[in-house]
Amino acid sequence: MDIETLHVLTSKFEELYKLKTELEARLEAASVKVAEQEAHISQSFVKYEEAEARTRKLQTDIQTLHVPTSKFEELLKSKTEVEAKFEASSAKVAVLESQIIKLSAEVQAAMVELDVHENKAASITGQVDALKHELSQTRDRLNRARTGLLKEYASQKGSEPVAVARLAAPAAAAGRRLQRRHSSAGHCNDAGVRDSVDERMIAGKQGQANNPRAVSVAYHGLDGLPRYRKELEIDGNPAEESVRLLSDFARLDQEMKLGLIMGIKIPSPMSANAPSLKEVFFPANLISLISNEMWRCGMIKESEQFLANTMLTIQEHVMVSFKGN
Repeated sequence: MDIETLHVLTSKFEELYKLKTELEARLEAASVKVAEQEAHISQSFVKYEEAEARTRKLQTDIQTLHVPTSKFEELLKSKTEVEAKFEASSAKVAVLESQIIKLSAEVQAAMVELDVHENKAASITGQVDALKHELSQTRDRLNRARTGLLKEYASQKGSEPVAVARLAAPAAAAGRRLQRRHSSAGHCNDAGVRDSVDERMIAGKQGQANNPRAVSVAYHGLDGLPRYRKELEIDGNPAEESVRLLSDFARLDQEMKLGLIMGIKIPSPMSANAPSLKEVFFPANLISLISNEMWRCGMIKESEQFLANTMLTIQEHVMVSFKGN
């Protein structure tokens, strides 16, 4: 059964629940009407008993006492009126009793139908839960199968050249300071003498000033110059390329160590010269992104090793680079 069947069953369940609500409302209205009719019948019986008592009293008075003819005729007329009212009340009571029987039968049928709909709704709810569970299991199996196929394909295609931007930052030459990563530019060169790389970096920054781009679209190439998303050309499936990049653990650890932790540039926290939003960089976001992507691809042990290496690198960097407060 597919999702369309699930939607049909859900709509059917909602329809049955709506019908159940309507039947309950009808049952409540019928109960109120029955109570009103019973009260009316009780009043009619009280009136009938009063009329019968008066009739018996009149008959007793006639038998025991002698009344004038005018009084007798008046009493006889009153008796006739009472009997007519009694007959009308009796007919009305009969009609009300038939209505009560009919309403009771309708209530009983509604209760039976309500029980049937409740059982059917419970059955449909169980089917919906089973379908949801089956759908969740199917998705899990599909994700595991897709991850396995991607990892296998990436391992087979690992030796082929792929035109994609590398995330690694190479170590600086001997005798020069470690090039630090900046969130809105490429590697910074602190040497006093400019070389061809410095000239290209200055030209690239001037081009960015004329055509500014968001910080989130910039990354750093191997030559120290910034790169942008439009220059990324991935051969094949991006998911396969992602798995291949995550499988390169040595290069990933090197990029994390040199680019995200040891090469980070921390702006000065001075209110007079507060850093702009482009100068604030959070390595934890990228580290969490890499770990989550490993988990999504099924690389559980690899992600644990990556986080362990990250914490060890941070500890070593803090113990060596920072002193005192």
